[in-house]
Amino acid sequence: MNSYMVDIDLPDALNRDFIQRIPEQRALVKTLMRKGVISNYSLSHNRKKLWVVIHAENKDEVRTILGSFPIFKYISYRINSLLFHETQFTSLPQMWLN
Repeated sequence: MNSYMVDIDLPDALNRDFIQRIPEQRALVKTLMRKGVISNYSLSHNRKKLWVVIHAENKDEVRTILGSFPIFKYISYRINSLLFHETQFTSLPQMWLN
């Protein structure tokens, strides 16, 4: 399995259809995160960029995953292959043995 950083450009003007798709987008992302397909999903403060780390076999699979996004018709993106992607797990508390 390979990791890819997807740099997504969001539209400058958010129309009603786009805004109505946001809850479905968030639900899909949560599902893909639970499945381990997406490990990170970040939105810039100005709401113009998304960054997504996707785990897939190849770029074609990443494109298929992106194509399932409810907001897909509104975005442009670049897929970057990652050599590694390190994160600190925040879901489990760190254990201290005193």
